[in-house]
Amino acid sequence: MLKLLPYIVKPLFALFCLVVAAGVLYFSFNALGLIFPDDLAGQLLGLALFDIGMAVWFVVFLKNCKSTMQYVWSVFGFLIGLAGTLGLVSMEVGASSGLIDPTTLAKPLTYTFVGVLVGHLLLTYAFHASSPEQSVDISIGIEKAKITDEAQKQVEKKIAEKIPVLADAISEDLLRGVIRDLNLRVRPGTTLDLPAFDVVEPVQEKQEGAAPIAQNFLSSLFAWAVPGGRKFQSSAPSVELNSKAVTPKRSPAATDAESDDPADVEPKK
Repeated sequence: MLKLLPYIVKPLFALFCLVVAAGVLYFSFNALGLIFPDDLAGQLLGLALFDIGMAVWFVVFLKNCKSTMQYVWSVFGFLIGLAGTLGLVSMEVGASSGLIDPTTLAKPLTYTFVGVLVGHLLLTYAFHASSPEQSVDISIGIEKAKITDEAQKQVEKKIAEKIPVLADAISEDLLRGVIRDLNLRVRPGTTLDLPAFDVVEPVQEKQEGAAPIAQNFLSSLFAWAVPGGRKFQSSAPSVELNSKAVTPKRSPAATDAESDDPADVEPKK
């Protein structure tokens, strides 16, 4: 018999757990009926928040926690579900035995229901936010926010230091706009804008000894002799003229024609 005991204990313990869970669910369901008399959905929601919620947080504590804070939040969730479940069971047992007036339980049960609902909601958000991945992202995000805040402070400081310079640059345009809008006349000698820089006129170099166009034209075509050896300088090839007369060259045909003239032929001796 003792050898069979280990094999019998496990099924008995599992059956005992089922009986306890069924009893807790039964009493909790009846207690929730005082809050939701004719609302089955409300009673089932209450069971999910109290009894089922307590079991879920317990399993999460054992199997699904990855950080220290997740273990902490899962313990809180289990305790909230346990406290709510024990409260419901005690109120239902007291009302059934006549120790507590059932008509006075509606308000305490309502407050308990709302408190457990808010507690589970906050713990669910806290549990997911405390995961390792989310913790790293949150930490990096906080540091980035600090850097952005510091950069913004530095920019504000630099702008505050340069306010006079920036205002002076803008005031000139604003002043001209006001004068233009009011159609004001500017008195002589009044300067409304910064003085302009001196304009340097370009200096054109004169060409020394440049001959007139007519002289260059005549010099290039006829090459007239000019006394004193005067020179003309232009874009055309320069021609140096002296006091001697320039005899134009004659063609051979013209030379032969002149030699045939009887007047030019010397008489033979």
